[in-house]
Formats: sequence, C-alpha cells, structure tokens
Amino acid sequence: MGRAAVLLLGLALCGGAAAQDENMQQVQVDGIKNPEMKSYRAVWAGLDMFERQHELAPAAPQLRFRMRTNPAGGTCIGICESSRSLAVEEQDLSLRIAGNEASIAVPISPDGLFTVPRNRAAYNENADLILNRKKGTYKFSAEVRTPDLPENVRRLGDLRLECKVQMAIIKEELPFWAVAMLNSILLTTDWCMKGELKGNYIKFGFDSLMPIATATMTSGERSQKLEAKNRRFQVPLGDRSWPDDALIQLDYAQE
Repeated sequence: MGRAAVLLLGLALCGGAAAQDENMQQVQVDGIKNPEMKSYRAVWAGLDMFERQHELAPAAPQLRFRMRTNPAGGTCIGICESSRSLAVEEQDLSLRIAGNEASIAVPISPDGLFTVPRNRAAYNENADLILNRKKGTYKFSAEVRTPDLPENVRRLGDLRLECKVQMAIIKEELPFWAVAMLNSILLTTDWCMKGELKGNYIKFGFDSLMPIATATMTSGERSQKLEAKNRRFQVPLGDRSWPDDALIQLDYAQE
C-alpha cells in the first residue's frame, strides 16, 4: 500500500485497537488475561462482503480464515511484515464464539484453516471470537482460493476479494470518524480498488506459507514482477488493466 495510505490506515487501526483494549481489560479465558479476540459482528461483515462480491472469485466455494503466529508479538491486523503458519504441535489451541449465552466451538485444522459459522443469536448479543492465547501472539486473516491452483499460485480476483473481506472487518471495528476520514482522503469507500495515489498504484501485502524469492503476475503474454520480501508479496489490486483471472506465481526461496 502507498506510504500515505499505510500511515493513515495505521493511525486509524491504532485508534480502533486502543478502543478494543479498553473494553477487554477484564476478559480472562482459561487463565489467560486479555486473550486474542475479535468482534463476531466484524467477522460477520466479512462474511457478508464475501457473498456480495463473490463474482470476483466465482469458483471459490467458501470463505476461510487462516490462523498464524505473530512473531512480532504485537497487535497485527493483516499488515505484518512476516508471519508463520499455525504451529501443529499446539494441540490445545482453541477458538470459540463467546457471548453472554453463546458458546460455539470453531475447529482449526492443523494448517491453521477454519471457517466461521453464522449464528444469529451470537450476533444479536454482540459475541466475540476468542482464541485461548494472549493478545498479539496470533493473527488471522481471510483466505479465498480458487480450487485446483497450485499452492504457490494465487489468482488476482481471489486476492481482491480477500482484501475486500478484510477491509469490511476492519471498517466494522474502526470508529466512524476513522472510516469517514479514510473515505475522504482516498476518495472512495472501496479501499482495496483505489487505483493511484500521488501517481503510484497502492499495493497491498499478502502472506505466503513459505519465504519468497520472486513473485510474478501474468495474464496471457503480459507479465510483471511484484515486490516480495520474506513471506509477503505486494499486489496493485486497483490496477484494473489486470483482469481478475491474472495469476501470481510465487517462487519460493530455498531455506
């Protein structure tokens, strides 16, 4: 993402995170004070966005999320520099939708993937999605994948939808003034598809399961090298000259 947009979005996210921390100081789960948690209504907004914009990834059967450890140890909402996959050995990792009355287990696969079910009662009582780990040690983000593509190949439309889902979640968590400010500065409510900012395309970062040597976006005869560092690669989602069916190939670095 462009530097100016990153700064503004970062400031807004800090404001939202601070408000959440203030509300969560007394929460304790399985002996863990201040656990990792996210508003269920915010995740619900992401599910709604997936359904509304499903034409971007029509072959993707469902919206999934992937849990990752956060080596930085701080709050991270999908814009961290590096992350690792869920550690398989952590057998006691537990995620649930929790409210005053609701308590719904959300299974996590060994590779960190999970789906979030809809439950109107949990939504009505403003439940939270709670992980039994201390806040800041894990993060999760949307994952949209067209079937039958290799693990190291991503489809541009899938990434555009991932971003829209993630932004829908973020907007639900941010205060109104922060969302309004960014809408005004970016001159659009669709932050993911904002094309250019001060002459440069805004680039959004996505995680890879492995360290990346190179990342290349292709469509027919056209190809373009993308920025890549560690386990993240940067994509100009708003460059509409690239169709949704464009593919990004990640060449993994040898460890």
